[in-house]
Amino acid sequence: MDQASIYARSGSVVRFPGITSYATGSTNQRFWQAEGAGSVLDLSGITSFAGNFADHLNILAYSGGKVDLRNASAQSEGHVNVYAQDTGSLIDLSKLVTLNSTHNVSYLQAAAGGTVKIPLLTQLDSTYLTVNNDATIDYAQITRIINGSLTINNGTPAFPLLTHLTNSTVDVRNATPGFSAVTSM
Repeated sequence: MDQASIYARSGSVVRFPGITSYATGSTNQRFWQAEGAGSVLDLSGITSFAGNFADHLNILAYSGGKVDLRNASAQSEGHVNVYAQDTGSLIDLSKLVTLNSTHNVSYLQAAAGGTVKIPLLTQLDSTYLTVNNDATIDYAQITRIINGSLTINNGTPAFPLLTHLTNSTVDVRNATPGFSAVTSM
């Protein structure tokens, strides 16, 4: 299934239980997208995925759609854009421990009621994380943000384990975040 884009729309349920890994290929954008209430893109068999320097993998959930990557523990390289928007939209990356974007930039964001599950991801390298108070994205477990960006929109999010913000940008808008453990910038 390497180099494939997959869309589940308008209440469709699309499952690929036998796929365990994925590589995007080169110089193209690929999309894994679920859009609409009841739409599910089930890629729960995938344990690792990769892009490359010039390729983009967009993992998107809109309008109540769900992308299930709950068993993916590693992303080995390339640009990844993870974005969940609208109430009920979910991207489940609950076993992801490695997001390796050192040769590119990746994005993690939930907005307008969307949810991105990344509870085991503790270090972000070359990743832009956006925390919005109208959505849910796991961030309290993050210990390091290196060569990336942290954008906080509204609210009072706490980052109790974040110790390093190295070579990174922090952009805070109408918010009062907590950075009590940061010792290195």
